[in-house]
Amino acid sequence: MRYFEKRRITFASALIAIAVTGLCLSSGASLDRLLALARISARLALPFFLISFTASAFYTWRQHAFCAWALRNRRELGLGFALLQIQHLMVLMAIAVSYPQHFDFAAPYTFIPGALFYLAVGLLVVTSFAAWKSRMSRKVWKRLHLIGSHVVWFGFAVAMGIKASESWLFLGILALLFAAMAFRWWGRRSRVKMFAERRGAAKTCRRTR
Repeated sequence: MRYFEKRRITFASALIAIAVTGLCLSSGASLDRLLALARISARLALPFFLISFTASAFYTWRQHAFCAWALRNRRELGLGFALLQIQHLMVLMAIAVSYPQHFDFAAPYTFIPGALFYLAVGLLVVTSFAAWKSRMSRKVWKRLHLIGSHVVWFGFAVAMGIKASESWLFLGILALLFAAMAFRWWGRRSRVKMFAERRGAAKTCRRTR
């Protein structure tokens, strides 16, 4: 896994986005092909998000080589996810411009979750770079990324929940999202407990000296 590190992950996600775009639009940008591209880009982004979202929990659970790799490259996995989601957004914008009738029956309020989703993605991406991260306190940065990642999770959960009745695939993805959330919070509680035990052990050692 050491060869597939850092910028190579982001570069790979860019290649995936380009390849999928070429395959889907090789015979023209019809509505069906654009919708297929939008679906594929969103589904390809999901694994990047889930691995990044649960990296700390996996490493807390087991210090396996893959878990260490995921934790070490969590930022790049997040950027790969963001790149594919930006592709998804651009495809939706292309549909809105070229085939506006596709969104004629959508109520304005239905766009609010999507707007919050992409706002969270944008903030997570911008603050993942050192130039912006250095302007924020560690506490504020951690809180922003905690809230932002949960907004993204909620966006996926809402999207899959709406489609759960259509296919077992969406129901399975929804179950996977809830499992990822439960596992993440288990990891968070385990780390807090572990740090508390270490502090307690350190205090005991100082008293016995």
